[in-house]
Amino acid sequence: MEKDPPAELLSFLTRYSAGVGEVLLAAREKVFAIAPDATEIVTNASYTVACGYTFSRSIKHAFLYVGAYTKHVNFGFVLGTSLDDPENRLKGDGKSMRHLSYNTVESLNDPYVDGLLDQTLALAYRPDEALVPKTVITKMKK
Repeated sequence: MEKDPPAELLSFLTRYSAGVGEVLLAAREKVFAIAPDATEIVTNASYTVACGYTFSRSIKHAFLYVGAYTKHVNFGFVLGTSLDDPENRLKGDGKSMRHLSYNTVESLNDPYVDGLLDQTLALAYRPDEALVPKTVITKMKK
């Protein structure tokens, strides 16, 4: 499912190279292809533009994020330590979160990543009643 990016997200991405913006938008499309009923929470912070995905509209229930950085985009798996990752591709040393970094759109077309996304969806919190998906725009306070 293609979901047009909100104008605010496109505006936030102008501080990055076109390549980083393209990778983030392609990663976002990949998320909506497997989770069209997810709510997207777009955050503009000083160090990143991040899109978090949740089925409850609460960032505390986010299962995945896509974050833009100067030279790459991270696919962040909130429950990354719970995923089966036999190739040890997931990076990070936090309690539960892990990520993969990308700098080309083509690198997102990876069956291994698709498997990690499927696992993530299976673990995602879903409220008893499905909510209508929406996009929420936030800006971090300085």
